[in-house]
Amino acid sequence: MEATNKPMLTGLLAIVIPLTSIFLSIALSPWFSWRSNALSDLGHSLRSEVAEIFNAGLLTGGLLLILYGALFVRKVYPLTSVLIGIVGYLFQLVGLFDEAYGSAHLLVSAIFFLSLAIATLVYCYERRSLYPLILLAIGTVSWLGYFLKIYRSGISVPEIVSVLGVAFWYFEMCYRVNLKLSAGNRETNS
Repeated sequence: MEATNKPMLTGLLAIVIPLTSIFLSIALSPWFSWRSNALSDLGHSLRSEVAEIFNAGLLTGGLLLILYGALFVRKVYPLTSVLIGIVGYLFQLVGLFDEAYGSAHLLVSAIFFLSLAIATLVYCYERRSLYPLILLAIGTVSWLGYFLKIYRSGISVPEIVSVLGVAFWYFEMCYRVNLKLSAGNRETNS
């Protein structure tokens, strides 16, 4: 594999693996309902038949986020890389302290979603772009709508809206990081 493709592949897998595990877990769980469940219900080690799939995806994605931030993002967006690492660690904690852990799971999940918002703001600052802020606003509105009971659903709806919103700017960041690192490699090799 060409060295310039490693950052892109690592970055993409950090999100594709957990999203795949989430949607595979949903597909394999006929009981799951967007109207009444949390995504973490899929990872409950005592009640879910797909907990291994769901939690392994979160743990793997978290590890890849930490590595991606430390090895690649820091060279282009140093502040964002720290937040990517924190998000990755918290992602792992959500998988480790599944719903069987009760309030510990609730705490790490809340901090994880808060860290996603902070990472978005830091990326906006470093990238000098408001585009991620629009995605954060959409995620925030979905959480407000849920908590204010403007719409009826399980908490899985604002969870997935937030994760997909972050995924959009994150994929764009992966592309930009890869471009900048590739350009740097070409200059070094010249």
